[in-house]
This record gives sequence, C-alpha cells and structure tokens, in this order.
Amino acid sequence: MALLQDAFVPSRSMGTVGSWPQLVVRWGRGIALTPTSATSSASAVSAAAAAATSPARAVWPTTGVVGAVLLCAGWVRTAERRAGGRRRQLHGATASALAPRVARRAFPLGDGAKIRLFLDTADEAEWDRLLPLGFFYGVTTNPVLLERAGLPCSLETAERLFKKAVSFPGIQEVMFQAWGASTEKLVASARNLKRLPENLGRVVVKLPLTREGVRAAAELRESDPSCKLCMTTCYSATQGFVAAGLGADYIAPYLGRMGDLGMDGIEECYSLQATVGGPNGDVWRNKSAEPGGADTLTRSLRTSTRVLVASIRSAQQMVSLVGRGLDTFTFSPKICDELLDVEATT
Repeated sequence: MALLQDAFVPSRSMGTVGSWPQLVVRWGRGIALTPTSATSSASAVSAAAAAATSPARAVWPTTGVVGAVLLCAGWVRTAERRAGGRRRQLHGATASALAPRVARRAFPLGDGAKIRLFLDTADEAEWDRLLPLGFFYGVTTNPVLLERAGLPCSLETAERLFKKAVSFPGIQEVMFQAWGASTEKLVASARNLKRLPENLGRVVVKLPLTREGVRAAAELRESDPSCKLCMTTCYSATQGFVAAGLGADYIAPYLGRMGDLGMDGIEECYSLQATVGGPNGDVWRNKSAEPGGADTLTRSLRTSTRVLVASIRSAQQMVSLVGRGLDTFTFSPKICDELLDVEATT
C-alpha cells in the first residue's frame, strides 16, 4: 500500500501542490490522468486500492519517482494537444510569409473563378492585340471562325493555336469544336483534341446539341470523365437539362441568333441559368411589376454546368445578363473594344 500511495501522493520535495492528478492504469487502456485536489489524495488512494481488487481493472503500484515521470509525460501531452492548433496556425502563417510572391491573376483558379470571359475568335492578329490585356479566362473557336481566319480545321491547326493561346497571361482554357457528321467521327476528333500536348486540362471540346453530339458526349464522359465538354448550338432553356444530365462543363446559348429567329434571347438565357445554375448556383430578387407588390426570389439549381453566353451583339447585353446570375461570356473583338473604349474614360 505504501508503494501504491506513492503513485498518488507527491513527496514534499516537489513543492506546494494545489492540484495533482490521479495516476490510474487500466489494463489494455493505458494511463488515465484525472485532476484532483491534494486534500482528497487519501480518498483517491482508497478508490485505487478498491479498484485493484476488481477483476475488470487493476492498478499498477508505482514508486514516487516513476509516478512523477509519468505524471509529467501526461502534462506534456496535454499541453501539446492544447498548443497543436496554435502551432498549425503559426506554421501556416510562416509558410505564407516565406512563400514567393507571384503576380495576381485576373481570375483565380478553381471554384474561386466566378466570372469567366472568353475571346471568341481564331484570328491570331486579334489575339496579339487583345489577349495581352490579361482579363480573359480563355479563347473559343469553331470551324466557322477558323474558316474566317483562313485556317484549316485540322488537328495540326488546333495544336499550334493551343500552344500560342496558353502563352498569353491568364489563359486557362481553349475551346475547339469536334468535327464530323457522325457520332463516331465526333468522338474520334474529340479524343485527338483531348490528347494535344501539354493539355493539362486546358482543352475544352465543343460538341453540338444534336443527337449525334449528345451520344458522342456521353461516350466521351464514359471513357474519360476528365474530358472537358461544352455543349453548343443551344437555342432553348430546355436543352439545359441535356447538358446538365451529361455533366458538361459548359452549355453555350446563341443569344444573338435567338434574336434573329424572333426569340427573346435574354429571357431564354435567364431561364437556362435557372435550369442549370452552374457550380455556384444563384439566388436573385425579382422586383414586383405591381406597385406595392411583393418581390419574389428565384433560386437556380446547382450543377456542374456553366452557361457560356455566345453570339453577343452588345456589351449592354452582358450587363443585363449579369444581373440575373450569368457570369460566363464569350464575345468577339468588336465587343471587347466596346468594353474598353468608353468615351468618358478615353
């Protein structure tokens, strides 16, 4: 019992004791340290002695020196646990302070990249003029734009354009449209585009929202889930269900062409955004048309598909669309000049 008592009651040489832990060792469970006052040490010893006779637990009799060592080890572990969070904070702050400073991008990578602006042309002279400005997230092309630029629609052309596009600051994605009249040909050209050297997830394959294009998208998703897809030639919000169901990264409604067909393109883009929502989702307030009427809230779905508005005829159309949660646009050099050449500023 003297040895047992030594395990719980500190010697006078340890100094004044306000609160000392009990050292109770349970077989198979390790050391348990529980604080108790010095005045209750006798009751602690009695409880430990009683526990020693129990078949479910046992107390290891320990000398005062060993008890003190184990006691200190317990205090150190407790202090380390309490300081762990603080150490992690300091480590993170130190790493941030020591990290090399890099130039800030116009668009942060990952989910933080809320707005995305693409230059819609294959004219390399326009690239040289506008892409160095640094506010574009990417470039979009298609067979018609390649033809206008006097370029053949081929894998060699795509490879050369891709290497040039990503050399400009801030360019994260380059879109090429797969070619072919059948599902098989669309899949074959899409896979070749996906294999462009130094792709690293920056090539986005465009496919039409035809039956052949949808089947090709499904096949590509099945064989290679990392393949980025943009479903194009969208003229109806209902097509958003198809793109979202495929898990496409983008769906591209043709705003200007909808107007040419007598449709309300702006309203159709609103409805498309409410259908797919994009990775961020959105909630916006609709003002009541009636005086004193209650406003309503519209909440879009949250999917992996962004609405990439194309065929934009004026910069003001983009302003109208942003007010309803659309945040991704591709536009011509003419619209880019309209954004930049504000008379009062210039």
